[in-house]
Amino acid sequence: MTARARAVVAALVVVVGLGGCGALPGGGPPSVVVRGEGDAVALAPWTWCWTSGCADGLPPQDPTDLGSAEELLVGFPADGWDFEAVLRPAGQPCGPAQTVPLERTAAGEHRVLPAGPAGTYDVDLLGRGPQGDVVVTVRWTTEADGPLPSPVASLGVLSQDDGTVDSYGVELLLDDLAATPGRAEVDITVTSSEGRSTTLEPTRLEGECQEEGRVDFTGPAEQGQRAAALGTAPFTYDVALLLDGQRHTATATWPDDARDEDGPVALVFTPALPALTYDP
Repeated sequence: MTARARAVVAALVVVVGLGGCGALPGGGPPSVVVRGEGDAVALAPWTWCWTSGCADGLPPQDPTDLGSAEELLVGFPADGWDFEAVLRPAGQPCGPAQTVPLERTAAGEHRVLPAGPAGTYDVDLLGRGPQGDVVVTVRWTTEADGPLPSPVASLGVLSQDDGTVDSYGVELLLDDLAATPGRAEVDITVTSSEGRSTTLEPTRLEGECQEEGRVDFTGPAEQGQRAAALGTAPFTYDVALLLDGQRHTATATWPDDARDEDGPVALVFTPALPALTYDP
């Protein structure tokens, strides 16, 4: 998911007010066409960036209900666009969210298949392409269970600008856990290529609307800059995580394991993080 898409999903949780630049003289993006049960519906994006500018709004309180079709098909009249779906239990802005990339059909549409337990979901459809990005929301009832997400973990400490190692803060994200732990602590030891080390202790981010199965840790820029001052790349991240008394460890190398020069690294923990399962 892109940085803007993550920000949009976060906005769904905290329900931010209307911002952005609103209606623009050049006009916004075309409608997103979604087919479920019955006729296809054309939905104007409620948040978008386009060649004419950007506008951020609120998701609909009562999304268009597409019934209980086996699948949804998403169409958008622009080339080079990809879509993903974020499914969250209907009417639960703080409920567990599952993000799934969408397959493109031979006809050029994007297919949404059930994900997670059968039920009624508010589905955010996030598209991005050469002109910008768009978001629309629909309601959909799935009658069959779909795949459950696997836990994911990503860590951001260092970044690189014109070859200079820097940091804008420490961020550790754990998502799609079997449940939200009551107690969560982490120590992150960063070691430079010269062998110099420092241990960072970001704090757990608490909020009124914390998504089930998700834990965020944050640390100020000064923590990350302490790591950046250790020496030169590559840097090793050794992570010791405690979830409700169970210790999990992971190791990664930056920037070798980073998605890009400024991106976080994915972490694989031992033992594995607790995952969602269907009851036997």
